[in-house]
Amino acid sequence: MLKDSSSPPKRSSHITALDGIRGIAILAVMCFHFDFGNPHSFADTLWVRLMGIGWAGVDLFFVLSGFLITGILLDAKGSPGYFQNFYMRRVLRIFPLYYGYLFLTIWIMPFLLGKSLPEWSILRAHQVWLWTYLTNVLLSGPTDWDMLAPGASLFWSLAIEEQFYLVWPAIVWLCRRKSLLRISVALIIAPPFLRWLWILRTGDWHGAYVLTPMRMDTLALGAVAAILFRDQRAWLARIARPTLLASGAVFVLMLAVLGFWTPDQPVTAVLGYSIFALMCAALIAEVVCNKGPLRRLCEIKPLRFFGKYSYAMYVLHPFFRWVLIKRLDLGGRIPFWVGTQLPARVAILILGCGLTSLAALASWHLYEKHFLNLKAFFPYWQRVSPQELERSTTLGVEPRVKEDLIS
Repeated sequence: MLKDSSSPPKRSSHITALDGIRGIAILAVMCFHFDFGNPHSFADTLWVRLMGIGWAGVDLFFVLSGFLITGILLDAKGSPGYFQNFYMRRVLRIFPLYYGYLFLTIWIMPFLLGKSLPEWSILRAHQVWLWTYLTNVLLSGPTDWDMLAPGASLFWSLAIEEQFYLVWPAIVWLCRRKSLLRISVALIIAPPFLRWLWILRTGDWHGAYVLTPMRMDTLALGAVAAILFRDQRAWLARIARPTLLASGAVFVLMLAVLGFWTPDQPVTAVLGYSIFALMCAALIAEVVCNKGPLRRLCEIKPLRFFGKYSYAMYVLHPFFRWVLIKRLDLGGRIPFWVGTQLPARVAILILGCGLTSLAALASWHLYEKHFLNLKAFFPYWQRVSPQELERSTTLGVEPRVKEDLIS
């Protein structure tokens, strides 16, 4: 049978610019975590304030996750193995590296480096929170975030992601698009009030920062963008850029007024998280809907490289941060230059990012990809519309129903 060139094309689900957005997010996080100490000069202060914004890279990850996961679930809804395939693909993507890292840091490294280090006993005492993806609950009260060495306290964000994965597929399955949109909007509106009540009652910001109900606005904004991208793409394309400019202007104004963008500021915790998340959602919408300089920026190879290996970098970089800054204390060992530590700060950032990148490459090619190859046994399948089925039957070609979505 001749292949008809007018047959329905297979829709490409991989948007390369989103790899670039992942790259921006992981670079922001590493810029924040590979900085050290208090500034000693004006140049140091400027650098610390610029790098200090990087903590919000996690929020960009949250919004992107809400966008991608909701899109995957919407496209796979009604297909055979909806829940099984989603969860198995998540397990293959996330668990091997995460649990492998925990095994190495909790059991192997203490044996190799010496069990007398106090960090190991503290880490082992709290390990159940890590194994069960409840690190965010552990850290929700006033506590020393450095107690879970080497850097395991940073896994609170992975706990939020996993808790989101547990409930969101069922919500998408049970709800029609309009109902899902209403629920997502409600989840955007509620968290600022929850954060305000939490801080008012406890006087502490940690729970407002790390507990999943408090951060659902970031994930829900991504979900709204995913729904609109499928149902009202032209309208989303029109509002993306104005929304990005408006939210960006408010964000810059907050920076100017507050002087320093940190997650513990009450204004930032109550309103700032949502404003930044709205800016991230608008950025994603602009990149996926419109051609322009932002999409071209996100498609450059360096950003896409960091985006491709971003998960491994996020999991592994706390170890190198702990080694370079906590154990070796390079920030204190590198001498000042003309009264500033700026060269040392730049050097540690480059060294940390370089070591993390090499480790992520090794992890991907020697370890992770062998698990990822197993995803082929759990493919996503998109339902065939009656129109496509009729068109394919008329043309005498097979309907193209397999949809291998980005994960």
